Amino acid sequence: MPEINLTLNRKNCKLFVYRFCPLFLIPVCFILAASYWVYYEENLHDQQLLKQQQQHNLQLLKNHFQQELKSVITDLRFLSEQNELKQLINQQSDPAKARTNLAKEYQAFSQFKGKYDQVRYIGIDGQEQVRVNLTQGYATITADKQLQNKSKRYYFSESIALNKGEIHVSTFDLNIENGSIETPFKPVIRLSSPIFNTDNQVSGFVILNFLGQQLLDTLSDTPNSSSKHLLINQQGYWLKGLKVEDEWGHMYPDRRTKTLSEYFPEAWETIQKSTKAQFHTSSGLFAYTNINPSASHNSLVADNKNKAWILISYIPQQVFDAHTAKLRQQFIIFDILFALFWFISCTFISKNKLQKDFAQKQILDRDELLINILSTAFDSIITINQRGIIETFNPAACRMFGYQEHEALGNKINMLMSTPHREFHDSYLRHFIDTEQAKILGIPTQVMALHKDGREFPVDICIGAKKFKGEWSFTGIIRDCAQLQELEQELAEISKHDELLKACYNRQYFYQHLKNACNQALLTNTELSIILIDIDNFHQINEQYDYQAGDCYLHSITTLLLEIIEDQGSLARYADNTFIILLPECGAKDAQKNAEQIKAEVESHHIIYQQQKINRKAVTGIATLQEAGINNANQLLHAADKSLALNKQSCRL
Repeated sequence: MPEINLTLNRKNCKLFVYRFCPLFLIPVCFILAASYWVYYEENLHDQQLLKQQQQHNLQLLKNHFQQELKSVITDLRFLSEQNELKQLINQQSDPAKARTNLAKEYQAFSQFKGKYDQVRYIGIDGQEQVRVNLTQGYATITADKQLQNKSKRYYFSESIALNKGEIHVSTFDLNIENGSIETPFKPVIRLSSPIFNTDNQVSGFVILNFLGQQLLDTLSDTPNSSSKHLLINQQGYWLKGLKVEDEWGHMYPDRRTKTLSEYFPEAWETIQKSTKAQFHTSSGLFAYTNINPSASHNSLVADNKNKAWILISYIPQQVFDAHTAKLRQQFIIFDILFALFWFISCTFISKNKLQKDFAQKQILDRDELLINILSTAFDSIITINQRGIIETFNPAACRMFGYQEHEALGNKINMLMSTPHREFHDSYLRHFIDTEQAKILGIPTQVMALHKDGREFPVDICIGAKKFKGEWSFTGIIRDCAQLQELEQELAEISKHDELLKACYNRQYFYQHLKNACNQALLTNTELSIILIDIDNFHQINEQYDYQAGDCYLHSITTLLLEIIEDQGSLARYADNTFIILLPECGAKDAQKNAEQIKAEVESHHIIYQQQKINRKAVTGIATLQEAGINNANQLLHAADKSLALNKQSCRL
């Protein structure tokens, strides 16, 4: 459609502004207000959701801690009731043997559980009686000479005061061996239970060194998580902190200042007031809860509340700011895009109202243009409805089929088809309408058409189909291909003959022709022979005269050979100066006679070129099918070549 140009006068501009401003400004103001409200509510909802998720994750972690402690306490109770331990403390068997049996039991237990750094039985004097260490996943029994006295460790002195059935849980700290902190760091929680003999006297303690790193690993940051999970003791020292170098400050003098209060003084002040809460500071969102080991089992006695841990979930303020900025950016982009879209839309709508009449005129002009295209098209264009009735028949179709337009319109398309398509076309249409499947739609196809005078002629046709308002319409573009077929046949005939000697077949075509003739002769058990004729010393003509003289001589020889064989055989150019003749139903004797005749005729033949007489000797070679084991075209040609070579050799001798 051509571009629409409106005259920019004052009246048109004023009318455009009056229509544009209310259409644009009212919806845009409404959308801006609604967008801000949605942005505010969405941001508030996201923050609330983040808080709920933080609380939920914190509770899951707390439950995990408590479940782990319950599991360890259950293991400790189990070890305290072992028969091997009772035999040792009640002296029911040899002490050395009893200790060995108990050590093996502890080793199997430690290997199976895989979460205890040490499983020990310590006597009432603080001396280790049995100890099993877990090193790189393997549980090993400690030799007697490596057993240590732990009477001066705090957890031993605190365990002595326990009553029967009570369990002591140590502080969460790093393992100490031989008076030094073990490296690499090995966070442990020690749980101990007193063992009473039959006299109801304390004989010793079963102690488990639980590998606390398993708990700390659950606090590690996970991908796509905005929360940081931290763990501190009651004094605010990091057990799991933001920085590794700040952790375990209560065990290192140079880290005494590395506490939660150093990083988040405002948060530390709030955390000290209650056991759990969620609050927002300038640093971010905090949620915390106390994990008291005394709540993990009814038989556990916590020495004091200072051994409880504080589990913290922390979302930095930067996360909220980034989320708010991203959400704000999304809404700003939406508002800008909407305003831009609505501005363009209003511009088009307003302009469309001013150009409606002009657009209608263009539609009429387009229809007229389509009619002109149909009328002037070189190819025939015919449209039919789904009942096969002709609805459009352009002038090219009139010229092609011999009908006037009024003679074709309203009639069925079958009138332009030859048998068998004429009879089956209606069923073709019904099949397509029922299944919407056709093999020739959009594919050029060659068929036979029927002229008004009854003459059939080939055409190329391409058919398209379109459904409009529930009715199928078909358009066919048709071109007469009779001239094209004639041209193709002419080219095919040219391709059979030699490029220079048009009267001769070329070697490629002759070879295929010879194969077919051999197959037919073998099938019908008839004779077939070939003769090779070589013009001896032909190159001397080109050297003595010129190439035109050689061409003239070859043309003359071709004419001579065609006159000799007439319609009894086929002639082809086998090589530059060699010809081959195919003689169906010709035996070896007849082929020999024909070869001698041809040789004599060729040698007696001459041409006059530049007042000079030109003639040459000829050498022939023959071969006959089904003689001397010759059963196909290749063997026949090979035999003829061999015969020609022998004759050439004998002539030169």
